[in-house]
Amino acid sequence: LEELKKAAELFRTFDKALDTFIANHGYGGDLSSVDEKVAFITCKLKAAGVPVPRNIKKWYSEHKRIERKTAFQLCFAFELQIDEVNDFLRRVCLTRGFDCHSVEEVVYFFALKKGLSYTDATKVLAQVTIAKPEKITKEDIIYTEFIAEEIDDIDTAEELILYLNENVDKFGYNNATSYEIIRSIWNDISKEDG
Repeated sequence: LEELKKAAELFRTFDKALDTFIANHGYGGDLSSVDEKVAFITCKLKAAGVPVPRNIKKWYSEHKRIERKTAFQLCFAFELQIDEVNDFLRRVCLTRGFDCHSVEEVVYFFALKKGLSYTDATKVLAQVTIAKPEKITKEDIIYTEFIAEEIDDIDTAEELILYLNENVDKFGYNNATSYEIIRSIWNDISKEDG
C-alpha cells in the first residue's frame, strides 16, 4: 500500500501538467497567475477558430480535468503534430492516444496530420455517419493501427468522408486489443478450471 501511495505522488495533477505544456508552447507569463494562463489559452483557442470552453478557470481553481473533445480542441489550437497530440493525451490528460475506432478521432487524426483547421474537421464530421461503440462480438477485429494505415493513404477530406461512410462497420467498437487480451486470459483460465 505504501508503494502505491508513493507511485501516486509521482503523477501530476492536470493543471500542473497543463502549466508545463503551455510553458513549453509559448506561454511566458506568470505560472502562478490563473487569469494570465486562462487568457493565454483562450487567445490560442480563438486564434485557431476553436470554441472556448466555459470552465477553463476551473481547470486551475477546482483541478477539473478536461473532456477528450476539449483535449483535441487544444491540440488544434496549439497546432500539434500527431506525435505531440499522442504525447499531450498521455502526459497531460493521462489518457490513451488516438482511438481510430472513433470516427471523431479519425477525423481529428486526419485533420491534424494534413494541417487542416478545427473548422475543417467539424465540416468533415458533419458529413459522416458517427458509429457509437458497442460491445465487441465479432471475430474479425480491425485494429487501430490498420485503420491508421488506411487513413495515411487518404489525401483529401472528400476521400476521407467517402471512406468513413463506406466503412461504418469498422467504427462500431473500441478497445479491441484490450478486449482480445482479456478474452485470451479468460480462455486460459477457463481451460485450467475445466
